[in-house]
Amino acid sequence: MAYNPEPLSETSVIKFNDQDFYSLRDRCLRSRLPFEDETFPAEASSIGQKLLQGKNLSFLEWKRPWTYRCTQNTDDISYRVVTSTTSECYQLLHTVWFPVLPVETGELSEVPPHFILEDASRFDIQQGIAGDCWFLAALGSLTQNPQCLQKILMDQSFSHQYAGIFRFRFWQYGQWVEVVVDDRLPAIGRDCLFVRPRKGNQEFWPCLLEKAYAKVPMLALHAYALPLQMFPTSWPCSSQQLS
Repeated sequence: MAYNPEPLSETSVIKFNDQDFYSLRDRCLRSRLPFEDETFPAEASSIGQKLLQGKNLSFLEWKRPWTYRCTQNTDDISYRVVTSTTSECYQLLHTVWFPVLPVETGELSEVPPHFILEDASRFDIQQGIAGDCWFLAALGSLTQNPQCLQKILMDQSFSHQYAGIFRFRFWQYGQWVEVVVDDRLPAIGRDCLFVRPRKGNQEFWPCLLEKAYAKVPMLALHAYALPLQMFPTSWPCSSQQLS
């Protein structure tokens, strides 16, 4: 039987870790400091070892999308497109939003980040250093159902009321669970550790969605089996053990 979720109301959504998106965002905007999620810290311990066996984490860095200069895994190519819009955007970042943001102007990416640029597409999703192709496949399937995708991604951006905080919703055991994350993403050098934006568009919805998925222990514990079941695609899902 196909699943058709009911229209969402705020009261029907469970807030993971009791974190309220609006309260946290407003606090950051008042203090003019970007959100740092203490429940999912920017540390190697938050990543886990199974996906990163053999990886040298001594050079691990956590970067916000404003400072990402994403490249292909084998090409050291940073973007060189600087427009008046880009400059104005960074001026706002430093003088209006977060004057004490701990990055220098020279560290900022020369292409501003986007949450979604035009429409979400399976071509937005690129694999990073870690072997997480199973998750990429689930995201690719999700982009074929824009109505469902919108319920998961919500309406958010890197411009309007940006505070370094994002939220996503997962369908779990018949209930919507809302997960809040900051936008610090792990990287080694210029290589994204996990899902990375497609070269040239700086579109970060796949990266941040993966981080939210990884934050929920019961989801990450069954990472290979559950991705599609957490995204209500109107199709029944089941797991099959192959010998």
